[in-house]
Amino acid sequence: MGFVLIIESIGETLDPILDNVLLKNVQKRAGLDSIILGNNVIEYNSDFRLYLITTLPNPHYMPETMTKITLINFSITSEGLKDQLLSILVKEEEPKDEDEKIRMIQENAESRELKKKLEDEILSSLSKADSAKLLDDEILIKNLTESKSKSEEMENKISASKSTEDRINATRNIYEPVANCASNLYFTVLQLNKLDPMYQFSLDFYLRIFRNAIKIAEKPPQKNPLKRVGFLLESFKKLIYYEINRSIFVKHKLLFALMITLAQLKTNNLLNLEEFQFFTTGVSSNPINDKDFPNPSTDDFSEKIWENILHLSNIQKFNGIVKNIIKNKGLWLGFMKDIETGAAKKAPNPYNNLQNFSYLLLTKCLKPEFLIRNIKEFIQIELGDSFIENPIISLDSSYKESSNQIPLIFLLSPGDDPQDELKKFAQDKSRILIPLSLGKGQGENAENNIKDAVKNGYWILLQNCHLALSWLPRLEVLAEEIALDAERKKVHSEFRLWLTSFSNENFSRYLLQESVKITKDPPKGIKSNLMQLYSNMNSTKNERNFFAACTKQEEWQKLFMGLCFFHALIRERRRFGPIGWNIYYDFNDSDFKISMRQLQHVLNTYDMIPFKALIYLTGECYYGGKVTDDWDRRVLNEILKSFYNEIIIYEDYKFSGVNEYHIPDGMNLETAIGFIEQVNI
Repeated sequence: MGFVLIIESIGETLDPILDNVLLKNVQKRAGLDSIILGNNVIEYNSDFRLYLITTLPNPHYMPETMTKITLINFSITSEGLKDQLLSILVKEEEPKDEDEKIRMIQENAESRELKKKLEDEILSSLSKADSAKLLDDEILIKNLTESKSKSEEMENKISASKSTEDRINATRNIYEPVANCASNLYFTVLQLNKLDPMYQFSLDFYLRIFRNAIKIAEKPPQKNPLKRVGFLLESFKKLIYYEINRSIFVKHKLLFALMITLAQLKTNNLLNLEEFQFFTTGVSSNPINDKDFPNPSTDDFSEKIWENILHLSNIQKFNGIVKNIIKNKGLWLGFMKDIETGAAKKAPNPYNNLQNFSYLLLTKCLKPEFLIRNIKEFIQIELGDSFIENPIISLDSSYKESSNQIPLIFLLSPGDDPQDELKKFAQDKSRILIPLSLGKGQGENAENNIKDAVKNGYWILLQNCHLALSWLPRLEVLAEEIALDAERKKVHSEFRLWLTSFSNENFSRYLLQESVKITKDPPKGIKSNLMQLYSNMNSTKNERNFFAACTKQEEWQKLFMGLCFFHALIRERRRFGPIGWNIYYDFNDSDFKISMRQLQHVLNTYDMIPFKALIYLTGECYYGGKVTDDWDRRVLNEILKSFYNEIIIYEDYKFSGVNEYHIPDGMNLETAIGFIEQVNI
């Protein structure tokens, strides 16, 4: 037929059935061009074209494959993306100017094409005319006159549009910093897949965030493009941080915030590449001179720290730092002490006016154990407080980002099981949830249920997708078909596809890029853990009803918060290795939920609270059931006694000498969340 065929999402190996097509092994059969495809002989049309498209970021093809194809790099560039984002932004902010620019580009292109056509016609007429009678050829002279007139008219038109084009470009230049920042952040986001193969984000996903940021950005009372640019930058950075935070594990969230900060410095031309290289590698590009500058005091500077200082001295901004430290050792030791206490603001002269990033290099060299704390302060100074906090992202907010053609994927960590939470959420939304565990032989059953759910508006939960990698290509096809049918209004508007999976490098890139990704691993910090527990309790109508169902509300509110503190505390102790627990234990939400239900059951059943029974059930059975070390179990029970006791109910009881570790009176869900937001723990 001579059509164009496009095959998408190919891998690094091509099906051998395509070999004859790629090599163009065309043969004459009965006077017709034909080609062998598999076991079939098919008539071949010379107008046929085949395009193969891969979404792999850096594919590697074998030499024998490269000889059969023409490889074209269609990856988007930073400049190309900046122009695209700038067009989107200007179209939203100054729609008339952007439409005018598009119209002018089209008119100018048409004028130039017509001008070239006229020139070609003139040359053709001159070549055909009799050279001896050129001046007598009235038709030729008339055509030349008309062509000249039209050409001058087009030139005048192009010149007239120049002033309009300059005005539009001046307007576009005002918004260029936003597009430049967004372009740099996009390539920052793409780097996340080096941390985990599940961190895949499509350009369409990124453009959706960009458009949403434009819509929600604050507008100045009176039209002021420069102020509006500031609001747009702030809105976009906050939204991209929030959206990506939803999709990455807690251990990577601080790193992502740092990546955003460095991307901003790069956009503003404030990032020194030499300093950045030293920050990431810990070494300089030049050899160190440890013979001329031996360690002045091994008691004050370990060999590793002195080696770091020598490498730092190779950076232009810190050229004389070794001599300065040797000469003013007391000042530098005092500065190192201030880093420990958090009181350090300025380094000794002449390094007392360093930029924030340069200051981090000093911390990395002199007190590397405090680098994380100083990185948080650096992010806080450059971007603001919201970028060092882990926002609690509810299922409802993730659900609003999805649609009947955009799946939702839970990225699991050990101990995670979102099924119960999702069931309650589905019940709260009055939807039917069909959970299915994938595994060997479950593909056909899952496919039938998906097709049924598409028609009836059910929710499908496919669990443990990492155990059915061989079936995921079929699921990818189903997802593409659903997306196409959704555009034709053939899919129920309430249909949702939910997936759960552990990280796996062979997971479908299409599903990851086109989906809303959600992580459910526990946050870092007592405050974040408390906020998550209370936010979960306040997330659905059923959970709120459960909280209000206890007959002893005063006792329940205080003991519930005590249990939340206990759960957060024993989780946080895991971060300190053997100092926290001799063995790492997977204390998860299931332990908390069963302890919470047991607490409410006891309060509703007994007039006098049996604290010994509560401590035994919670400390020995629910949480203690997975504790294998005797000393750890003993510590667990002693900690629990600080939160399960009579004093907590009747007095202004504090869990420790820190004033924030206490429970005020009247702690319902709303007031408790407000209390947690205000405390600094």
